[in-house]
Amino acid sequence: MSHFPVPIDENLIERVKLSSESENVGNQKNSLSLNYVNLDADKVLSAFGTFGRYQAGSMLGAPFITQLSDIFGRRWTFLGSLYLSICANLICAISPTYYVFLAFRLLAGVAATGFSSIGFILCMESVSTEFRDFIPLMSNFFWLVGYMLAGVFSTFIHNWRWLYFAITVPSMLTIPFYWCVPESLHWLITKKNTRAVRKYIHTSSRFNRSHIVLSECQSGTNLDSKQSKRTVIDIFRCGALLIHLIITSYVTITMNATYWALSLFSTDLSENKMLGFFLSGIVEFPAAIIALFAMKYFQRRWVAFFSLFFQSVAMLCAVYIPLPQNILMIFPLIAKSFNIIIWSVQPLLSTESVPTTVRNVFSGVVIFIGEFGSVIAPYFPLLEAINKNAPSLLIAVMSISSAIFVLSMPETKDQSLPEDIDDFKLGPFWNRIFSKSESQKTPSNDEEVMKSQNEVLAITTVHGCVNVDQAVANVNRTIRANNKTDILVFKGAADCLIGGLQDDPAEDFFFGKDGLGDKPRDFPEVLESDFKPTSNEHASSALIRLTKEHPDATLVCIGPLTNVAIALRLDPNFCKQPARVVIMGGNYFGIGNVDPTSSCEYNFHGDPEAAHVVLKEMQCPLTVVPWEAFFLEGPEHEKLVNFHAHLNYETPLASYFRTATSIGREKLAASGRQYAYCDEIAIATAISEAEVVKKSKYFRVMVELHGKHTRGQVVVNWMEQLWETEDNTILGTDGKKSDIKSGRSIKFVQSYDVKKVDEWIHAVASGNWKH
Repeated sequence: MSHFPVPIDENLIERVKLSSESENVGNQKNSLSLNYVNLDADKVLSAFGTFGRYQAGSMLGAPFITQLSDIFGRRWTFLGSLYLSICANLICAISPTYYVFLAFRLLAGVAATGFSSIGFILCMESVSTEFRDFIPLMSNFFWLVGYMLAGVFSTFIHNWRWLYFAITVPSMLTIPFYWCVPESLHWLITKKNTRAVRKYIHTSSRFNRSHIVLSECQSGTNLDSKQSKRTVIDIFRCGALLIHLIITSYVTITMNATYWALSLFSTDLSENKMLGFFLSGIVEFPAAIIALFAMKYFQRRWVAFFSLFFQSVAMLCAVYIPLPQNILMIFPLIAKSFNIIIWSVQPLLSTESVPTTVRNVFSGVVIFIGEFGSVIAPYFPLLEAINKNAPSLLIAVMSISSAIFVLSMPETKDQSLPEDIDDFKLGPFWNRIFSKSESQKTPSNDEEVMKSQNEVLAITTVHGCVNVDQAVANVNRTIRANNKTDILVFKGAADCLIGGLQDDPAEDFFFGKDGLGDKPRDFPEVLESDFKPTSNEHASSALIRLTKEHPDATLVCIGPLTNVAIALRLDPNFCKQPARVVIMGGNYFGIGNVDPTSSCEYNFHGDPEAAHVVLKEMQCPLTVVPWEAFFLEGPEHEKLVNFHAHLNYETPLASYFRTATSIGREKLAASGRQYAYCDEIAIATAISEAEVVKKSKYFRVMVELHGKHTRGQVVVNWMEQLWETEDNTILGTDGKKSDIKSGRSIKFVQSYDVKKVDEWIHAVASGNWKH
């Protein structure tokens, strides 16, 4: 419906012929040559000849122009198509021959597809999520204005050339669009055009009198050059997206066929042909308003489903209910109204779910296939040779089948736009089918037992990025955000093991003064009760007690190790009590992340003595996830996953993630870096080390306690490390076994499956975590 520059009166071509015939008699200069008049021999086929050319142009141009918009930008392809359409239509009005007319009519169809499809997507990508519902209302309003003007013009203008010219002239009002239409911000970000993004943000901030941080715009995507140059081939390579393409195309065929079948034959609704035409048009705007309210309060899938369903019912009523003709005309008008509601919601439903990198070319392919509905609509009357009610029955069957298909599409209401193909999600029906096929890969019993035991017994707090009291509040707030209020919280050490000797490593407040983005009123709002632990029991005592009560428990450390070191001093047997310990911290290549003058990692720098005690004395299995694991593989990981995509879910937990990490992300973005997973890797390793860790190595290590620039750094005995055999024995200079060993041999993670961890984080953020 929305792929045409201005709507044209359905009987225009017939009037063109009649006008041409009269002109041919009275004025040879205004006639169309090549026996144009003689084409009236076959009225059914010739009446829609140029309409078919126009639709053919739309079909042929759609895939190519939309692909160009994904490559070269929305703005230029939109404006180019728009102005090309204006020129082509003006030339149609002055065409000297019928073939020239058809050629430029075809070109007008090609251009119209470009500016209508690209314009819709440009609008969708340029407004906020909550404003997208208004886009169909505005487009339907101006479509209706053009639709009605075509009827008005045809009433007063009887010369076909002047009629065509009058219909085309209003489109020249779009010339100022050259200075007004911006490029899509989503497209600019996928192309990493930082300069244009800065200009866009500056202009929009000034216009809206608001402040936008560039890093927040950049955080939405992290595409490499290959991903940012997607083509139509990528759609056919992605099974899920291909299924979505097939469904959307079929539904679009139904929508086009129904709209044009009802519009082109609207003059048959009443004995007064102009009344039927205007009634067919006037019902569109109320239907668009109804669609707006429906999309505000209901999911898009269900609005589309019921609209298609009742469209089918209306067409069946028009066939089988025995009523006078002047009353039966109500049912096609009702069907037209539901068709407009479908046209309001379905384009949003289909395009919002498609990734930005292929959104336009996807739309182009859908238009190409969907225009078959527009092309065949004028020939529906031919079906009456088979059965008088065949056209209406065909529309009813297509509508009800499309309604069923719509239910299998993904819901997009209040959802952020996916950036790349990896972000695309199928609807619930297809997800069940694919999940069943994947479920045939049954995991081992040991793995299932391990997964079923992923229960958080308690969380202890310690000094670090914030003071220990603030840490208690942050943990309680996080627990409430996860709706897990049964988890115990224990307050731990307020200072390092040897108090007063260690500089405060948190002077810059990397994550904000409160450690969670400095937004206490955001979800969940900070409460006074958040600052109170579950009990007055010290965290170290709780660790000792809980590991005795739960000998299979894993201890995960993602901060300074002060509480664990104190537990070792309180109870020497604690070294054997946890089933295993996973530590996020330390380094083995001297790559630091505290400040330029330090070669140590942040958590070990926070309490070097505690780190020394824990690495030396803990006797249970110990796995360290060091800073090098993130730093050395960071560039490669950035090509594999989008570290910000999980923030785009419209869920309370995703909102909390955005709040908690906002300041840290801004600081990293300012230095050209991304916020990668760190603590998350340690947690994932604790959940399933076999799934997450790809490569690890044992190092004989100690913790440096005295150096000015190295205090807290993990020191590897590389002499022994290089000559150590597979059975952990050391060979001396004489090649014989040596008993000299310095430092404990500890497992360090060197490489991990970042895509697996990203998959889990997405599941958590979207509310689908079932591990």
